[in-house]
Amino acid sequence: MRRFASRGLRIVESLVEDLLPAGKTTAKTIMSLLPNSVIGTETSSIQNAEVPRELLARLTRAIKHRHVLLIADDLQYFDEDSLRFLSGLAAIQVGVSDLLDRVSMLSVVNDEILLEGKTQELVDTITGTLTAATLDRCDAHQFGDVLRCFGLGVPLPPDVTRLLYDCSQGHLHIAKFIADELRITKLKDLDAATFSDLLQYVIQRRLEKTPIEHERLANLLSSAAFIGRSFTQQELACLAGTDISDVRQALRLAESLRFVETEGDDVRFSHEIMRSYFFRYATAHKMQFSSKYSQCLRILRPADYFARSITLLDADDFPGAAVAYCQGMIADWRAGRTDERRLDDPSARRIHLRQIDQDYLFSMHQAHILLSKGDYRSACLILDALQGALDRPLLAERDYLRAEALLKDLGASSTREAARILGEWDDLRDVEPELWCRMKLLCLLAHVQLEEYSELKKTERQIIAFLSSRARFDRSAEHQLNRLLATSEMHSSAEIAQKRIHQACEYYERQFRENGTTDIYEYFICLTNRSGNGITNGLYHDAFAAGCEALALGREYPTIRFPAQWAAANNVVVAAVLDGRMLPDEGVECLRELLERYPEMDDDVLLHSNMASLAVLSGQLDLAFRHFDINARRFAETPDIDPYYFYLSEGNRAIALQRISAPSAKDVWDSCGILIPKLAPAIRHDLKRRHDAYAAMFMQDDGGVVPGPPDKPIALSPHMLRPERFPGGLFLTDIQIWSNF
Repeated sequence: MRRFASRGLRIVESLVEDLLPAGKTTAKTIMSLLPNSVIGTETSSIQNAEVPRELLARLTRAIKHRHVLLIADDLQYFDEDSLRFLSGLAAIQVGVSDLLDRVSMLSVVNDEILLEGKTQELVDTITGTLTAATLDRCDAHQFGDVLRCFGLGVPLPPDVTRLLYDCSQGHLHIAKFIADELRITKLKDLDAATFSDLLQYVIQRRLEKTPIEHERLANLLSSAAFIGRSFTQQELACLAGTDISDVRQALRLAESLRFVETEGDDVRFSHEIMRSYFFRYATAHKMQFSSKYSQCLRILRPADYFARSITLLDADDFPGAAVAYCQGMIADWRAGRTDERRLDDPSARRIHLRQIDQDYLFSMHQAHILLSKGDYRSACLILDALQGALDRPLLAERDYLRAEALLKDLGASSTREAARILGEWDDLRDVEPELWCRMKLLCLLAHVQLEEYSELKKTERQIIAFLSSRARFDRSAEHQLNRLLATSEMHSSAEIAQKRIHQACEYYERQFRENGTTDIYEYFICLTNRSGNGITNGLYHDAFAAGCEALALGREYPTIRFPAQWAAANNVVVAAVLDGRMLPDEGVECLRELLERYPEMDDDVLLHSNMASLAVLSGQLDLAFRHFDINARRFAETPDIDPYYFYLSEGNRAIALQRISAPSAKDVWDSCGILIPKLAPAIRHDLKRRHDAYAAMFMQDDGGVVPGPPDKPIALSPHMLRPERFPGGLFLTDIQIWSNF
């Protein structure tokens, strides 16, 4: 299903490229819509039963904003499983009216090969299959007429016409290019015996007319040709070692000569034939170009580890290529992609990964899986065992993951160790900027948990300044900035965080509207945090909707390993109860199933507290105390635990004790009040008001009776739209994802 070298698809792609301006696309093919686990390098068998459902989900999202073209290329070579998958897709297309209106399917077949029964049945099923269409450039016998249509009034000898046709490969764009030159060129200057490559002659003539030194322009375009058909001005300036202003001047001239097309910072050769001409000169210095370009990628596109690996491989830097390849694999796992590339794929075989690198990748993969399950302690054990003669960037990637696991251990000593580890890699800023920025984002969480709020603001300003300086040329900078926005509530007030998180969600939604795709993994995190922020701000309807949408992503994209899905599920349950959509006893059952689904989760204090609190509201006090006791044992094991977790669970336990008139209720409540000054400033004020407001519950009246909860819930901040934030005084908390990068 992925025969990119096949002639039909190449022609379709070339037509799309030549008919549109630089940087534009018209359709997404089936290759970009299917998860890579389904697409092999040759033909692929559909093993995953979830794939049709996932593709349907992707199509449903895509057709909201654009028409989609699905190309089944070289259909006669598909295996039975692939044909069965496409048959099901065709049935889906017919059965869903929205898809039928906005999705087209193109089957490309070789009519010289007899189609087998199942293939012919599929071709007949696809509505509107066109069986008599050709996508060829003009024929050689038509080329003389084509040149005359382009304004060449003088007839040409047959041998010259044939030479021109061979130079243009029959492509109309190049024919126009040549016709323009021939109108000002004497025929006697053309000699088929002398100029075996007329296109080279035509381009050389144009270069010689330039007002700047033509060799300098040719060298610059050769550098551009090495990068590819498309490139950016910054990439070219870096590879050529030229000032950006000189590059822009030269590109304006190249565009006037119709060598390239520009759109903002993006540049593209006007045709692949143009690029091929200049690429001939680049091949003589391929190793030098590859080495230099790998350094440019490190600066300009630091997150594109696989591209860096390929250029280092071409520069014969096999150790460097292996390191970049390992970083690319880790980036895939970090983004929830578990099956994108394998150690036996062609690139890995070319690199010849050392055994130590393969063992390293295996351990890192296992650690990522454990983190996704919430088993942070086991992940730390695996990462601590990763020692030996590893390259420095790989050690940094290991320490990044170690720090993330330690930060979720909830104890202050683990947090301090994570901060120490992250602080040892400050020198990565100019060497591995993407990794450095990730580490700084993780530092924010360490500052919050260590109550280092001045350091937190300093680090946040440092990150923003760094990303702002890179936004001109690093396309991942905006992505990193939106990661910062999506996690704002850990260090900002609820109101400010609300604006930032909404802005980040709009970024991912806008990407989908404009590009037909977005980072689903990061979008899931953003929606989860938006639901949590909605609970904090009393916006329960928005919280419920955002949490449900996050969970829907998990169902629609089963091949992506999303982080902390229990966070989104918890937020949906809490928002539903607070909004009156769900009864507390129903919430208890939902959280029970959630805890059973993640038995290895270490960070379960918040879930146990919420489940116990809902059990109190539903009158299941025995069940509530069982879950409070689970948390109490965890607190005993972690005496330096973050005070927020202790305050949350023990404060709710005090209310449960008050419900049964236990004498210890007031002491537990008062011990929680002592912790309030140690809580984060963003939540300290509201929780202080909550604590003071419900303190009367624990005071005996003159008759020695402890009053029950107040008749009316208390709204703790003017911005809150609903007063049900603390039903019966109980604190139902949201869960947000702050460190899964």
